[in-house]
Amino acid sequence: MIGPITCEDHLHALGELKKLSSETPLSLFISSPGGTLSLAFSFYDFIVESEFNLTTVGSGQLACASLVIWLAGKQRLLTPHTGILLREINLEANDIGCDISKHSACQSFNNLYNRFVAEIIENRSNDKLKVDEVLALMEKETVWSPKEAIEMELAHGITS
Repeated sequence: MIGPITCEDHLHALGELKKLSSETPLSLFISSPGGTLSLAFSFYDFIVESEFNLTTVGSGQLACASLVIWLAGKQRLLTPHTGILLREINLEANDIGCDISKHSACQSFNNLYNRFVAEIIENRSNDKLKVDEVLALMEKETVWSPKEAIEMELAHGITS
């Protein structure tokens, strides 16, 4: 997956995965500034709840939706010059299909999605990072290097 995560990427990836045996080792290369977060959550849930042996390889940039997809891998690798951007989710009304006059719905989605991302990071770091700590890091717009991701137990290694 290269570039923003789109509905087409999501449907293509899930369609291809459904054709394969869960015993087949798979690798997914991701270089993306983000995209549609609801699709990333759907992909994450599908992979984590399945028996797929997926290795995800992050390269260049991972942020928001692409970070969630990368975290779905059982084995998570990064290329040496990858940056991970951890920031708050800021959906606009048109992103979630709500009436612009009901701004509180957008804020509710933002809060929910921020918590979902923080919970995923807590889980994938083997509880080394706690939800409240992740939320504070998101607020600060934190950038991690591959080495820092390994120290936090989010990544398993650096590949070339």
